[in-house]
Amino acid sequence: MEKHQRIGFSIILVIGAMAILMIAVVIYFSLAGKTTKDTSIKLSPTPKPSITTSSSPTPAITPSDNVIIESEAANFVKGFYESYSISTRRIEVIQHFGTSKLQSSYAIKDSMDPILCSKQYPSGFETVSTTVKGGNAEVLVRLKLPDKPNEIEITAVKSANTIKIDSVKCPNPDTGKQ
Repeated sequence: MEKHQRIGFSIILVIGAMAILMIAVVIYFSLAGKTTKDTSIKLSPTPKPSITTSSSPTPAITPSDNVIIESEAANFVKGFYESYSISTRRIEVIQHFGTSKLQSSYAIKDSMDPILCSKQYPSGFETVSTTVKGGNAEVLVRLKLPDKPNEIEITAVKSANTIKIDSVKCPNPDTGKQ
């Protein structure tokens, strides 16, 4: 009889251990889906600026959704270059920040990066000037390269309250300027 009790107790222990193991597996797989690394680029929405004048009692004027403001365009291009320069998957940055026109024209030729307009990697960059015309902005970006700076002209467009990079115009290769 004692032998049957030990076998029964062993069976109960094995069943209990299997139940605990199954619960652990279920918990593991339910948590595994929640701990995946998010590789998407997150942008903060740009608030719409409010323009007021002290000489006019009229209410604040808010630009339309398709008008770019200089600082908005410059900050967007700066964010684009910051993301592009640190990314190991630059095509994803192009897909996120660029229009379909930029995406279709993106191809590295003769080992020259079409966004940096250089074979060399810059030590930094700065936005030099911004010209706005309605929903389009041209932002001049100066890349700091070892031999000479490159001035790249970025065209940004705004549609449905979303800014995208539409084109990158590389500088004259002899002067590094537009």
